[in-house]
Amino acid sequence: MTASFAQAGAPALACQVVPFHYVLESLESAAVQLCEKVPLQAEEYDRLKSESEFRGGVALPLGVLIGLMSAPISLLLLPVAVALPLGLIFQSHQLRQQSRKLLAVCLNLGYARSPLLDGLVAAVKRMKLPEDASSGTWSAAIALAATYLGDWEMSTQMKHEFYPGLSAEEPKNVQDFLDFLMAHEPDGVWLDVQELRKLGREVNDMYPTEPEPVA
Repeated sequence: MTASFAQAGAPALACQVVPFHYVLESLESAAVQLCEKVPLQAEEYDRLKSESEFRGGVALPLGVLIGLMSAPISLLLLPVAVALPLGLIFQSHQLRQQSRKLLAVCLNLGYARSPLLDGLVAAVKRMKLPEDASSGTWSAAIALAATYLGDWEMSTQMKHEFYPGLSAEEPKNVQDFLDFLMAHEPDGVWLDVQELRKLGREVNDMYPTEPEPVA
């Protein structure tokens, strides 16, 4: 992921605002790419995903069935009806994590591409940020790119990654972050100001703290 944004000129720190689970979720829809480049990894991914879905799918019905069968025999068997589904759900989660780790490795090695990541990088490139743009500016640009892609939830999540993280690295990041948003998306800046001040960040009084009244 860092390498993809680096092609657009983004510093490594700015990539921290991108929640990686969004990238993995988008990559899962493009996992078919692995079949052409790395068929062995594709088979392993399919196996892990199938086993995860199977265990997750049978956990609850199996627990109910065991519970119904064991209740007339002995109430002491009911814990088994609870423990077995929980064990299957845990295994399902573990297998899901393994499949996502495999996708992450393939992404880093260039065997697969994330449509979401490609879209974010393309949107950021179109903004033509200067070479000396700070991590704060890049963070705002990446969050704005998510908005351009129509994913406001992800954009908000990116901002929430910035507030406690990069905004504390250097005071200039806060100003650059807000300046960029003021220039491109001023209507919601007052929300960012409030969130940053809640965390004790120094924010200049020049930025709005309330929404503009509707005429």
